[in-house]
Amino acid sequence: MANSSSDTSRKNVIELNDNKAGMTGIDKARISQIIEEASRGSKFYQRQQAKRQADAKRAEETRRKIDALSREALQAGERAGDAEIRRAVSAADFSRTHVHIDMDAFYAAVEMLDNPRLRHVPMAVGGNDMLSTSNYAARRFGVRAAMPGFIAKKLCPQLVIVPCRFRRYKEVSRQVQAVLADYDPQFSAASLDEAYLDITDHLANRQAINLLPGPKATSVAELRYRVFISSSLTASAGIGPNPMVAKIGSDFNKPNGQYRVAGSSDRVLEFIRQLPVRKVPGIGRVTEAWLNSLGVSTCRDLYEQRGALYHACRPLTYQFYMRACLGLSGGFGYGRNGPDRKSVSVERTFQATDSLTWLLDEKLPELCESLVRHLTKSGFLGRTVTIKLKLDTFEVLTRSHGLPSATDSVQAIQSAAAALLRQEFLPGRPAPRIRLLGVRVSSLTPRKAVIADCSSGVGSAGPKQARLDELLVRSTKTIAETSTKTNTTAAVCSSSSNETVSKSSTPVTSSTSENASKFNLVESTSVETKTSASSASESALSCPICSASQPGGLAGLNRHLDFCLSRSAIQTAVNDYSNDGSACFTPGSNSASSRKRIEAASSSGRPAGGSASGGGKRARIAADGRTGVGTI
Repeated sequence: MANSSSDTSRKNVIELNDNKAGMTGIDKARISQIIEEASRGSKFYQRQQAKRQADAKRAEETRRKIDALSREALQAGERAGDAEIRRAVSAADFSRTHVHIDMDAFYAAVEMLDNPRLRHVPMAVGGNDMLSTSNYAARRFGVRAAMPGFIAKKLCPQLVIVPCRFRRYKEVSRQVQAVLADYDPQFSAASLDEAYLDITDHLANRQAINLLPGPKATSVAELRYRVFISSSLTASAGIGPNPMVAKIGSDFNKPNGQYRVAGSSDRVLEFIRQLPVRKVPGIGRVTEAWLNSLGVSTCRDLYEQRGALYHACRPLTYQFYMRACLGLSGGFGYGRNGPDRKSVSVERTFQATDSLTWLLDEKLPELCESLVRHLTKSGFLGRTVTIKLKLDTFEVLTRSHGLPSATDSVQAIQSAAAALLRQEFLPGRPAPRIRLLGVRVSSLTPRKAVIADCSSGVGSAGPKQARLDELLVRSTKTIAETSTKTNTTAAVCSSSSNETVSKSSTPVTSSTSENASKFNLVESTSVETKTSASSASESALSCPICSASQPGGLAGLNRHLDFCLSRSAIQTAVNDYSNDGSACFTPGSNSASSRKRIEAASSSGRPAGGSASGGGKRARIAADGRTGVGTI
């Protein structure tokens, strides 16, 4: 019977992912068959079919590569794995107490809290296109997050679907996080409904004043009780010597439970070895299938097959697997705001639309404001803006743009993202129907480092101060030169459209596999976005930053945006430094008069605040702290 069920599952293009609390013991084969029949012929089905074929082909290629390896090559891989394991073990710290808090069916729980009639019926949050979560009653029917609502209705005809209310979820999340901050002020919120804490110092402080309420598990139970008192919602918890083990543990006794793994290498190894690889955070369906094709189904198998994996994976992926088989998390989870953080991102799924106006006016501002809140909280500035698009065909595309300087300005990030989004709606080609929009900022720089760089040059002619001042002088000089060429005394923004396009402004498109991309198991292809030559000469467009009309259509607007974003980023830095009390310079208090100085300088062909030949000189710092350049 088990074999029959397994065979049926393998034949299905779309399978139920039952790796979710509350789905233990359900008839996976029957539910997968219902999902298959309900999906067949849809765009989602066609996309999944193509992905399944590509995944199978890649797995077969890897299998052939490994089969061709000599015994010596496999032994060399095993030695490399052993060396990696020794390094990981020597750096491991089992002395700390980490906790992963996971709210139980959070969105659904909030809806049931506000509407008690939903508590005893199968219900889900989302829409007919996609569900965000479901309550435990619905999970017994196979209904879960990331499932289209129309398929969920096939599994559970009596299912009640309510729309998302993110404002309400954020409000409740803040109540929960206020409690968590009492146990770890530096906790890391992975999302609205989960967080990582290191409560080692909290436990030590309580012990020092004889307020330790008993074992560590009792302290976490107290935390969960306080969360319930504050929000009227339950939370599950995992306790372990590192964030990865804690996260896995939080899923063991859901809902409203907790699980602890003792802080010793032997106990962690005993806990992790028998787990399916899918339980490891970061290993999704595609990676699981790829590993299964290599004979790897448990974490113990990761170690047993280390020789073959060495030749099948990239170095960072191999390092991850070797640490995972030991139950060591590396930089996973807690410490996401550390110097090794690569990016900050947000995304939203919605009913498929081809309305550029709605995306630009409604969805993009919401995403960018949320992104900047996360960026500010994490203490970073970013230089590369990327938008993620999932089409109604379920194809995933990305577009990237490099900014002239790092920023956390909503205006700068939103303007760059808007320009990238507009590229997908060029005249003369069908408008895409988009069902998911995401915004990511990468190439991160710690804000403190930027402020320190600026502060170190105050009152001196040091190279760091000189570089920033020279940037301002060059910007003003360019304005003056452009103004002279066009014989106009227009404002700064409207004269900048003759600037050369930055090399980084070319959007890049890549198709991604959502689950496997972080392990670099699926190659992505990049192609240049084709821009119609005719569109470049179309009617003038307004700059979203300065509102000035820019000739040359989208091409002209893009050229102008590079300069305008540069100015916006500089202004943000100026304001931030000033507010911190460690300013390198402060813009003039009278912006109108400062603007006039710039325009007057532009008319005379020289930078404001400098001599006629002052292009190579440092920007003048006035005695009252204002720059000779004026307001930028």
